[in-house]
Amino acid sequence: MPGSSALSSACPPPGRDKARIARSLAVIALALLSPVAIHVSAAYSGTTVNPASSLTSGTVDITSNTASSLVTLSNMAPGDAYTAPVTISNAGSIALRYAVTSTTTENPLAAQLVLTVRSGITTGNCTTANIGTGSGVYSGILGTTTGTAIAGDVTQGSQAGDRVLSAGSSEVLCFSVAYPLSTTTAAATTTTATFAFPAEQTPHNP
Repeated sequence: MPGSSALSSACPPPGRDKARIARSLAVIALALLSPVAIHVSAAYSGTTVNPASSLTSGTVDITSNTASSLVTLSNMAPGDAYTAPVTISNAGSIALRYAVTSTTTENPLAAQLVLTVRSGITTGNCTTANIGTGSGVYSGILGTTTGTAIAGDVTQGSQAGDRVLSAGSSEVLCFSVAYPLSTTTAAATTTTATFAFPAEQTPHNP
């Protein structure tokens, strides 16, 4: 599930070229001190017909409900925190699994900020006060310039931590970014984190 591209195909056997696996990608951006927003969703579908029969390929289509920056904060001080929900949906016709990665524009401030991601929290309850509820998905640094795995693995096939959505289903992930009181470095620094959600089909792709 690499990068920020979108590819798909119908039911290839395991172990074949990744380009043969149905894929899709949704991307959102989290900006700290600088407003940035990216939203991409894509899907492939196609139909082949002969005089005797017709074959229609399925689609993998992952989308997020975030059409702007997840959060934009300026003048953050140690002790500040911000929490917001992201709804991830499978708008395609076949089940998918997806991973989550975070890529930042710099490392010093990103290493000081603590990102927590949890599932099982409704949109209305996704607040800083409730971030300790639900199920843990990730807790650690905001990200790195080379990319940090937040959930699952971008490697093709079923990997530990991959999240699965059946066709037409969705889930809410609650994202929280905190600037710990103990922080004494990275003052007057700007960082932007881009969260990517690469996805691939689950049928015939163990």
